[in-house]
Amino acid sequence: MTILDEIVANKKIEIIEAKKKLPLEQLQKNLAKSNSDFLSALKGKNNIICELKFNAPSSGKTKSTKSLGEIIELYDTYASAISVLTDQKYFSGNLEYIKEAKKHTKLPILRKDFIIDPYQIYEARYYGADAILLIASLLSKEEINNFLKIANELGMDALVEVREEDELTKVLGTNAKIIGINNRNLKTFTLNLDQTKILKEKIPSDKIVVSESGIYTKEEILDLDTNAVLIGTSLMNASDMQKTLCDLHKTKLKICGITNLEDAQMCVKQNVDLLGFNFYKNSKRYITPEIASEIILQLPNTVQSVGVFVNATQEEIETIVNKTGIDFIQLHGDENQDFVNKLSQKFEDKVIKVFKIKNKVESFDTLTYAKMFDTFTPEFGGSGKEFDLKVISKEKGKIFIAGGINVNNVKKVLELKPYCIDVCSGSEIEPGKKDENKVTELVEMIKWK
Repeated sequence: MTILDEIVANKKIEIIEAKKKLPLEQLQKNLAKSNSDFLSALKGKNNIICELKFNAPSSGKTKSTKSLGEIIELYDTYASAISVLTDQKYFSGNLEYIKEAKKHTKLPILRKDFIIDPYQIYEARYYGADAILLIASLLSKEEINNFLKIANELGMDALVEVREEDELTKVLGTNAKIIGINNRNLKTFTLNLDQTKILKEKIPSDKIVVSESGIYTKEEILDLDTNAVLIGTSLMNASDMQKTLCDLHKTKLKICGITNLEDAQMCVKQNVDLLGFNFYKNSKRYITPEIASEIILQLPNTVQSVGVFVNATQEEIETIVNKTGIDFIQLHGDENQDFVNKLSQKFEDKVIKVFKIKNKVESFDTLTYAKMFDTFTPEFGGSGKEFDLKVISKEKGKIFIAGGINVNNVKKVLELKPYCIDVCSGSEIEPGKKDENKVTELVEMIKWK
């Protein structure tokens, strides 16, 4: 019997006991759908899913002495999503960890466990998970499709994990949209990062691809070149978790003010991470939701889209989000904390709030996907001017930086190791028209930073 066989055998016993303590009917009662979008969070390239992992049969107990809250808040700085191991016997996990993690992040949370029964999917949502892991070697094609259907009904996504080519063939015959490639053999626990490179070439481009296990450096992440990687052990064993996270993350580049398909496609070709669409009618770079929708529909899943709003109502924002399918909502006006909190409840992992810098940080304490800092201007929209970066040097959480960034000053901004830099006028020939040479140079300057 392999360790995987042993785990599954134990899991069957655990499920029987769980059903006695909390029957399915009770789990399903008043069960709210997830408001988080795990799939959208993984669009783009080189995203990191950070894993909460206290033990593993392959490597033993992890070394972190930080509290769960401290770990999640550190993860929140650079992660695109968070994985929580919930198997108790072999991984020292707990379903309650999902609830606790939710107090410290707006990122979507993946329940990572050995799911072999529909009960576990409802259980995952009951405790607050936004996505589940399905291991192809443990399930038939019919079971995978059934589990995907249940997850979808609960507003959840599923990361469907494969190891071998025959497993991938099976999964490609299902409705799976997110495919994980495990570099670790679950029977022998041996590692081979080339497994990702071999299998990803056989996966259609419309699928999200995640590489799992054995990833320790930024160089490995960039070399694997997938939508996302899942990292746990190297983080949980790090003597300086914050530095390790920072070293793993490649600062993302957002090009804002996209007004036409040609510029969008050029940015995609140059490996820009996020594209910004301005829905503020007084902007020189205003784009109608209809045109934006046409462009976004033609974007591959290697780039994410951001809608820029200025003092729009929640109804207006919801309408445009539904019409265009944008991945993130950037609030660039006078939106107060109450408005941001209400919008964040509706779109848990989509809200980026912009704060304008005069000579100090005047942000409010709210849990959003990210904070963006930009130069103060009396008018709404970008200023094209820099601000003193020292003002935000001690800011925590997921940070976007804007304000007059261009090829001449981007290195200075990168020293702060932000999650993302936002460039608009610094990427243009004229308002609304992008310069390919400037975009290319920005991408190259950021790549290894």
